[in-house]
Amino acid sequence: MKKHVLLAVTAAIMLSGSTLASANGCVPPPIFHAAGASVPWGVFVCPALIILSAAVVNARDHRELTSQEAWTCGVAGLFSPSPAAPQPVVLKEKY
Repeated sequence: MKKHVLLAVTAAIMLSGSTLASANGCVPPPIFHAAGASVPWGVFVCPALIILSAAVVNARDHRELTSQEAWTCGVAGLFSPSPAAPQPVVLKEKY
């Protein structure tokens, strides 16, 4: 599981850092004139947060991210309190 998370994070970082300028030496025109060419890369923020919060919740609480936490882009998973630890069952001996 940890290898898959690290592989996904590494791939997202490598893909977000690559540009067309490194391929052929020319700078591509901006996609949106108001904000520049960095706007489409904002699409990767939500999936990256879901992966990050799933890794944090797994390490902290030993559980999976719920669908409600994933719909908030993982923010609810990062700030949700840890569930209470289950109480051990004490068996009483019969005399």
